Amino acid sequence: MNMNPKEYIITKIDQLVKLFPQTRVRYECDDFSGTHTVEITPQSEYNKEAMMKWQSEVFEDFFDLYPAEAVCFVSEDALVSVKEADVVKTGALYNINTDYTVSNFNVTPVTIISPQLQPSFIWSQDFSSYGFSSYKFSDNPYSSPITTSQNYPLAA
Repeated sequence: MNMNPKEYIITKIDQLVKLFPQTRVRYECDDFSGTHTVEITPQSEYNKEAMMKWQSEVFEDFFDLYPAEAVCFVSEDALVSVKEADVVKTGALYNINTDYTVSNFNVTPVTIISPQLQPSFIWSQDFSSYGFSSYKFSDNPYSSPITTSQNYPLAA
């Protein structure tokens, strides 16, 4: 199956966040100029030798496949940047604290009075998401326990 340039770039972005799980990638395509801008953060990942090698390989392959288009890899401090991302992907180990600090979130401590109320509040290791599980709110026979295993992102 032949991919168009956007599909090709998105496939490569999926590959990138797997190979470099501490990255966030933002992608924007300017259809008028045929320019595909891929912004990679954080800077420390962008500057790695393995990252530069990966970019070089993708650049060469892209040029061979789509000679009338251009791909540009930029870092967070580049003069050219992604203004309105078409795609944003993060690696599994991307540290959200690169963009946000914990002080940006207002967390109010709660005192649990009843031994019947036993919540399980779970933060992901990098504080990028949280979840709840196995809540029992009372011994009231008409109320039922609420159980969920979903995680909720703190920020997009």
